[in-house]
Amino acid sequence: MMQANLVDSDTFKVHRKTSYSKLCATLELLSKSSALNKLPSDKSEVFIDMLTSLLNTSDTHLQQLVLSCLIKASKKQDFANPTLKLPKYQKLLEGLTDDQRYKDMIPIIIFGSQEGATEALQDIENEEQTVREAKRNIKGTIPKLEKEDRLEVLPYIIKILFSKLLRKKGAINKKKIDTRRNIVYQFLSGLDPKSEFQLFFDELLEPLGIKTLLDDDVIREDLIKQKLAFVSFSQLLTFIASLEVIFKQLGNLLMYHKHFLTKLAKVLVLTISLAKDFLGHLKGSHDESEDEEKANGTLYEYVGKQSKHAVRRGLHIVKQLYSKFNTNASFIQNLSETFYRVLLVD
Repeated sequence: MMQANLVDSDTFKVHRKTSYSKLCATLELLSKSSALNKLPSDKSEVFIDMLTSLLNTSDTHLQQLVLSCLIKASKKQDFANPTLKLPKYQKLLEGLTDDQRYKDMIPIIIFGSQEGATEALQDIENEEQTVREAKRNIKGTIPKLEKEDRLEVLPYIIKILFSKLLRKKGAINKKKIDTRRNIVYQFLSGLDPKSEFQLFFDELLEPLGIKTLLDDDVIREDLIKQKLAFVSFSQLLTFIASLEVIFKQLGNLLMYHKHFLTKLAKVLVLTISLAKDFLGHLKGSHDESEDEEKANGTLYEYVGKQSKHAVRRGLHIVKQLYSKFNTNASFIQNLSETFYRVLLVD
């Protein structure tokens, strides 16, 4: 767990900046290439998987470069390419990456944009522009996300929207993080619970590396906790903060579909348990040598504060769950059993 938090600490700040600069420079070079669709199929699959994992980055410039590379790689058609539908919605996806315009793009996902077409028709009627210029305006129209394309394109939209919930610099900070969460989760609440909630659920759990562990009929809590131990407290706190809004806005929908609510509550309790165990480890580490203690002191202090915050915030959300869903006996019983077994019985 210390390794996971070391990367996020101030000690590695310079290394993180250097790595990001190199990554951005590499992707900028690749985004200008016209041969990304000419890679061998096996290389293309690996390349697309890597790009997709980078799409929810908090760096807007990096995200736009990744999207540009994905659009170009989408033209490769000799394998099951998951990005085939992206070029059709390029303008929509580019608008979502913009930290100032993303809120305006959300209604367009549902209704599309007719502005370009309307202006074009007016120009033709008034004969103030040529037909060629009018057609160019029509091409600027952003189509709505068609029903048959939703399952292929929504994973990328959700990834981009999730990036708005991370700590970022720039114009996006004009909107408080709570406001951003509300914007994103209001959109997610409009997803089809039967066919599309799984996409959102998978994306939420992907940074924690436990997505597949919650698909089983019997959930192995020990394996989930082992996986969580490799996640930094910075990521865990982001996850906990997201859960608070999810339970508030989507809780009733999640409750009745594939036990999403019960599974997320279980992960929350296991996260609190991990933070609690880590605090116990910090208290029991006073017997190490003075040199080692001095070397690790700053990092221990940094991680100690985050773990305490994770416990406090997590317990606050558990309290909210009891209050909000007190009429659902099966959920409350399941939550109580997990809470007692994982946190109260040491």
